[in-house]
Amino acid sequence: MCGFVQGIYDKFDWIRHKGRTPSYITGPSFDHTTGNLTGYYMYIEASSPRQPGDNAKLYSPPLEFFGNMCLQFYYHMSGATTGSLNVTVSGNLVFSARGYKGGLWRKASINVSAIEGLHRVTFEGVVGSSYTGDIAIDDFSLTAGSCPYGKFFD
Repeated sequence: MCGFVQGIYDKFDWIRHKGRTPSYITGPSFDHTTGNLTGYYMYIEASSPRQPGDNAKLYSPPLEFFGNMCLQFYYHMSGATTGSLNVTVSGNLVFSARGYKGGLWRKASINVSAIEGLHRVTFEGVVGSSYTGDIAIDDFSLTAGSCPYGKFFD
């Protein structure tokens, strides 16, 4: 999990997984990195016993921030009742997406300015109104300088 840790004050945990998610027509069929069944990604499973509004948090290790930084990751939000994905840096919301996003991996590139020092990046997945709404993330990176195209979400 590359030093990421599960939240303890949330309702459930993210799952490290490869291949298709168990629920029909939800979640990715493969990871973003390899594009095949051998690579891993992290995802939330929206099926029972999950309830609407349940959340799962995944925290990065403390990361060194200095000046402008480029936070990038890929996300997959598939299913008719997909909830939301929220990303914070030390509690400040820097990204939020909600609902079905076409059933494919999308790239988020976010310019982040934080006070110099160590900060945690948190990924929070929130369950939608039913089981058809898995959310996955892959290929997180944080680099010095601004993102090539500024703040955007594919």
